[in-house]
Amino acid sequence: MTATQNITHLKTGQTALILSYQEGRIASKLMAMGLLPGAPVELIRKSPFGGAYYIKSNEHLLALRTAEAKAVWVLPQETGTR
Repeated sequence: MTATQNITHLKTGQTALILSYQEGRIASKLMAMGLLPGAPVELIRKSPFGGAYYIKSNEHLLALRTAEAKAVWVLPQETGTR
């Protein structure tokens, strides 16, 4: 079973479902941008030295600051073969 974690722990190309937000101020901003609980996200790439996290959600590409990415709790999806 996969444990919840924040976006900063995802690997490039890994997908997850948004579960909740750790901070209300950041939650309001991200939900206004369309990152709602239950929405799928994919980590596209990480900037060198932890500057930003580039994600894709519902066909939209977004860049999140490290503090924003740490505030988004996700459930990583299994990527193994069956």
